Amino acid sequence: MFVNTENIMSIAMSRNNEAGARLVGVARSTEAASINLIDAVDGTVDALVGLAGVMNGFNRMIASICEEVATAECIEGRYIDANDEAVDALGHAASSLKDQLTSLVRKRASIDKDGRLKGHHCESLHDAYEQAIEAVAELAESCMQMRAAIIRHDLAAEPRSGEAFATAEALIESLRNA
Repeated sequence: MFVNTENIMSIAMSRNNEAGARLVGVARSTEAASINLIDAVDGTVDALVGLAGVMNGFNRMIASICEEVATAECIEGRYIDANDEAVDALGHAASSLKDQLTSLVRKRASIDKDGRLKGHHCESLHDAYEQAIEAVAELAESCMQMRAAIIRHDLAAEPRSGEAFATAEALIESLRNA
């Protein structure tokens, strides 16, 4: 019986090439998944750093205005926000920022649960989330401080009758008679 070793070698090479091709395919898909993961991590970090920058900018602006409101001269009958539109908007903004803060904290907590992330990925994400969380929290606080400053100013601008009341009951009675 004659065995053609050339045919056997060619079949073996063909099988090895198929296995090799499969290995190369797996390696390429793993590489693509890694690149996609790195892109996702980088994109998330960039977005969070950008969010922190925007929030810090708004925070500086609101803190500056808040200082102006706090030092503004109070003139009887002259209000900053007579209809409480700014007060309501600042309260709503602070509430929305607190909701965003909750979302950011939850997302940060999920970083360590993702088995695909390596140590340096986790560290980058944690740092970026910390920056964003801190910036959002500071802005929410600034909104509440600004709201309080406007309310304080406008309460101080309320017209006064000049009448002093000896007791709370006397004040209440005066209000009932008004």
